[in-house]
Amino acid sequence: MPPIPALRDRVAPLLLGALLTWSGAALANERTDQMLDSVWAQPMAQAPASLGFVDFTALYASTGFRREGWRELETTARQEQETRMVDALKRIYTDLPYLPYILLDGGQWSEWLGFDVTDVDWAVSLGEPPDRLLYLGLAEPPVAAIEAAFAARGATQSEADGIVFFARGEERRIDPKNRQPGYPFGGQIGQSERVALLPHALLGSPATALTAGAATGQRLAQDAAATALVQAAADSASLFQFTLLSDDFSPDYVKALLPAGSSIEEAKAKLEEQAPGPLPAFRLALFADRRTAAGDEALVALWYDDAAAAAVAAQTLPARLAVYRPQKRTDPLQAVMMASVEARVIAAEGGAIALLRLSPDPALWRQDTPPGFLYRTLMRAWFARDLGWLTWK
Repeated sequence: MPPIPALRDRVAPLLLGALLTWSGAALANERTDQMLDSVWAQPMAQAPASLGFVDFTALYASTGFRREGWRELETTARQEQETRMVDALKRIYTDLPYLPYILLDGGQWSEWLGFDVTDVDWAVSLGEPPDRLLYLGLAEPPVAAIEAAFAARGATQSEADGIVFFARGEERRIDPKNRQPGYPFGGQIGQSERVALLPHALLGSPATALTAGAATGQRLAQDAAATALVQAAADSASLFQFTLLSDDFSPDYVKALLPAGSSIEEAKAKLEEQAPGPLPAFRLALFADRRTAAGDEALVALWYDDAAAAAVAAQTLPARLAVYRPQKRTDPLQAVMMASVEARVIAAEGGAIALLRLSPDPALWRQDTPPGFLYRTLMRAWFARDLGWLTWK
């Protein structure tokens, strides 16, 4: 048996890591709850639709970036903190429109919005242009500073249903001459803005009716399926980011993958080989990037109204990952991801979740693999419409 001090030195980091993961998970649940209480439910009730969520607080904690007072540090210390912030942002592979511009003029956010870019706890992108909604999550929005910042930029302020709204520019107008690349609400194209101040977020879009509907409509927290998927992703882990999808994964999905001149029958025959077994239709899918006490992992979670259907999916999907070959790849997806797969069913109110946990396979995993690689691979497949392994049949 090792001497007590040596044993203590081995165990202490493990206990600290477990404690940090547990405390981070508890706080992450607060942020996901705020998100569910802020985000409009209606777009996700339609297909196709997508919602991207990023937890900046969790990402910053993962690299040791300290938000409080970092801009006032002396040069060397500030540069170290900037490096930690950039390292955190590098992990993000969720479709969040203002990220490419976050470092261009991030220092001007206090002037533009009344808070620093690093004060944002979480963010959500919902829908597609030209009707995309952007939420900037703040546990306690600095109301007076936000109102003063919008007033200084010539925005008009109004109130309805207890919610403060700001409007600047002509409805849905784009003015490239007045571009502000670091401004999150359409600044990269000089877009007019309609912004609402919610209890835990600043919400923006290009249209008055769109922002008003999102600010006053039913919240995602009232959607039992979406709530259950998000809570499953945040359970006992530091949740960094996720993408929630409502899409048509019927066999006709493969039409998007067809080379010119090929037939749908050929594509379906090929898909039959690479996506064996039955997979009942699901309403929502969620891809998540998170860290547990054991390390980084990605999740695939599918919502089913019926527990028996979820059980079929949990049995089928590991077999599909083992044989499905992504576009321009000769290896199956599971080998490409260098992942081990664990499947189970989670009971939920009104239905059940088929949950896949993808974690690094020690026999395959390369030590130089970047953080978030598993989630990034799933998202690349979604961007390329290469999710044939999720097709229903």
